[in-house]
Amino acid sequence: AALAALATHAQTPDAGGLTPSDLPLVTARQSDIDHWEATYPAVTDVWPMTPLQSGLLFHALLAASSVDVYSMQVVFTLT
Repeated sequence: AALAALATHAQTPDAGGLTPSDLPLVTARQSDIDHWEATYPAVTDVWPMTPLQSGLLFHALLAASSVDVYSMQVVFTLT
């Protein structure tokens, strides 16, 4: 009966979310996962950054107080 109740509870939408053991590709704390789930409710998996993403992040953080030469998108409105 207890196992059936646990299985029934696990199928409900409010049964809980991901834990660090559910995300073997990244190192994350439970607080990180809780924040991601609050920001992006449909989170089912998290992948590590690619080398390109890591490099772009490095340069963006390095240029935080100046011009980021690796702008991914720039919008100009001409009138």
